[in-house]
Amino acid sequence: MVKKKPVVVTEKAASEPDPAPAPGFPQAPQTRKTKEELFRPVPVTPTQETEAGKSRAQRARLRAGRARPAASWGTLFSLGLGALGLLLLSWIYWHDAPAKSDEDLRVELPADQTPVIHSHVKLRTFLDSVPPVEDLRLRSLPPWDWDTPSLSEHLRAGGTALDNLRDLLEDEDWHPLHSAWCHTDHSAHAAWPHVIFLIQAQSAYLARRGNEMEAFTAALDLAEMSRRVMEMWSWPAYARVAQDLGLGAAQSLAVLLKDTRLDAPTLAAFQEQYTACRPETAIMRQYCAAFYTHQKKTLLGARSGEPLDTLPGGIQQPRHARVFFKVNETLALFANLCRDARDEISRPAYAARTDTGLVMDEPRSPLFYHPNSAGAAWFEDRAALLRQLPPRHHLAQCRHGLVLSLFALRRHLAEKQRPPESLEALVPEWLAQKLTDPFTGNAFGCDAARGLLYSAGADLRADGGRPGLPPLADDLEPTVETGIQSARRAPD
Repeated sequence: MVKKKPVVVTEKAASEPDPAPAPGFPQAPQTRKTKEELFRPVPVTPTQETEAGKSRAQRARLRAGRARPAASWGTLFSLGLGALGLLLLSWIYWHDAPAKSDEDLRVELPADQTPVIHSHVKLRTFLDSVPPVEDLRLRSLPPWDWDTPSLSEHLRAGGTALDNLRDLLEDEDWHPLHSAWCHTDHSAHAAWPHVIFLIQAQSAYLARRGNEMEAFTAALDLAEMSRRVMEMWSWPAYARVAQDLGLGAAQSLAVLLKDTRLDAPTLAAFQEQYTACRPETAIMRQYCAAFYTHQKKTLLGARSGEPLDTLPGGIQQPRHARVFFKVNETLALFANLCRDARDEISRPAYAARTDTGLVMDEPRSPLFYHPNSAGAAWFEDRAALLRQLPPRHHLAQCRHGLVLSLFALRRHLAEKQRPPESLEALVPEWLAQKLTDPFTGNAFGCDAARGLLYSAGADLRADGGRPGLPPLADDLEPTVETGIQSARRAPD
């Protein structure tokens, strides 16, 4: 094996000449540079330096994906249209419509200028003293189905409340339009359902003990309370309370009249008292105006133009600071509903509109993008009372007419010892005027064989009457029993 000799590379001396070029290649002129010249940096002009920097920056933007072309006129035009649309949308959502005239929704009666009244204090004292019906079993039954010990015990617990009620009803200075009623909402008191239980229990207990005249008086106390509350418009819920009290009075009187032994003159006196408690359409029309005024005072406070001492609660009610709440547009919603309800009350029930969705309409949740979504939600929360007013008023008139007809029929029976040939024969001696069913426009239905007086009811379809206990509880077929078959002449 032949060993190769290692090659040793040595540094060529600076004075050593370069080797000769290979044959066939041109020979460049030979210049010798010193060591300083070989390592001297090449100078760069300012123009070359700027161009190099730009190239590096552009390459960096491209690598990072941030290279953007120059904006065009079309892009600027689109941006301008978008800004204009956003401005228009903001104006739609924030701009409130100007206030509309509401002169037709003012309460026509003047305010009560009496310096000091005491009826509101007496009413609060009475409500605070009413005992609740704690037994759920008794609460689910009408008082006429309670056993006698339960009636006696409940009346013993409510003795103070009954004394306060008598003191309240004997006060002739009721003053329902006084500003003092605006300071506290007595219609929201939790005792109102128990008021009906208490007075009905009193009437049932007295009738069971044979004190029939006192039982009628108690039932008429409930009707009188209904009439007085019906005239109070300071808070919206008073109308519903008055209608509930009126239903309780009508049921009590219907039960008492079915088996009454009172003579004709006594029944005539009670009939006159009950006639004065009739649900008046004119009062309900004024209530619609008062409902609007209450909402206006709640929303605007002192700016509503109403007297400061009539503001709800005595001060302006706090309103949630919600976005997209337009006061004038919200008031317009209340104004339109109040006008529709007022017109609906004025026409008979059989001519009521069913295509507008006014009556018993379910509350609707406004869409979130509605320009007045908060105001519409505020309106829906408070509109149910007024939507239910027309059908409840027509039912109240129907029940009142049936009980008045029953009064006249029992008076005729007590005086003539026989039933009348028809309801029309009761006019004008036993009835001042002919009573008609608000759901048909004709006379109430009468089934002499079954001893029933009935109405067509809210469905506008007469089914021949459906008796039950308590009476008049069926809105689709309000019915009372005449009791003529088992009637006996009152003892001399």
